[in-house]
Amino acid sequence: MHPPLDDLLTEHPAVTAAAAWAQGESATRWKTVARCGDAVVHCTLKLNVSRRHAIRSNLLMAAGRVAPAAPESDDDTAPTVLAAGIVQGIRNVFEVVGKLPPAVHAFLTHLTSDADGVAALRAWGQGIGFSGAEITWLLKDIAKLDHDPINMINAAGGLEPLLAHAYTGTDHSRIGFLKADGPQIPPEVQKLVRAFARRGVTASMFLLLPAVAGLRWLAGTT
Repeated sequence: MHPPLDDLLTEHPAVTAAAAWAQGESATRWKTVARCGDAVVHCTLKLNVSRRHAIRSNLLMAAGRVAPAAPESDDDTAPTVLAAGIVQGIRNVFEVVGKLPPAVHAFLTHLTSDADGVAALRAWGQGIGFSGAEITWLLKDIAKLDHDPINMINAAGGLEPLLAHAYTGTDHSRIGFLKADGPQIPPEVQKLVRAFARRGVTASMFLLLPAVAGLRWLAGTT
């Protein structure tokens, strides 16, 4: 079971200020955020099982060894279904929460910059199936976005183009990353690609997972 952030976060002004704001908002809305955030976590955990198996299989086959049998799956645990579920869950979380106040941006920045926040987020990420190296890579990319990917994405056209064009196909190495290939790249995708490239960051829905984790934690304080 992945560790919830409330078992990991330590008291900090950014944490308490965001919690105070959340407690003044609609409890019904936060219940929806909690449900959608849990759906993101569930799909991510299941997808990481499949993804790590695919990575291991590819390494073994490249070394001339026999790959292990694929884990059993059904229509609800197919990688394409899980990836689409993550995208929809993230979309739902941000649609329900709406415009984030400065206190919440400060809290989400704390999660990816302050030592205690990073430690909590790292344990949370490993609990849902990401490796330590993957979490380090993610945090480095978020740092390049001034620890506030939501602000940068909004300035480059908003969350919807990123979510609408995130890859949800069968190639595990591409799942979650922005689809920016093909003969005709939509203008809104080109704008996102340029914005991320200027920061040296690869565009993906995974950049939003720390924010989902933080918003899910806030939902639990109401």
